[in-house]
Amino acid sequence: MRTWATEVRLKLSVADLKHLQVVTALHRKAQTSSLERQLQQEKRAYVRDDVLATPGSAAVWWLANNPGEVAKCVDLLGTLTRLSAAANDLPVEALEDGRADDNGHAQLMLSE
Repeated sequence: MRTWATEVRLKLSVADLKHLQVVTALHRKAQTSSLERQLQQEKRAYVRDDVLATPGSAAVWWLANNPGEVAKCVDLLGTLTRLSAAANDLPVEALEDGRADDNGHAQLMLSE
């Protein structure tokens, strides 16, 4: 035996309808906040891990966004170095005096 229904209607009380509207709005807001947070985290990771990974990568990024402004980039090398150090939790001196490896990681100098 098979049965089916047509023109079925569901009626909610006003209180239940309002509750569902509030819950739906909250879910939308939470989803939007989550997506915005994820986008912000991805942007920060891109800047930290790619753009500011090393002073060199920062300079290349700057030049790519400011083509033909090599002299200005040279003037900004100190700033780009400090930004790279800050993004990688390194003391600026480690990058400036060459105590960082090719990945921008500070090297521990031990004296004998």
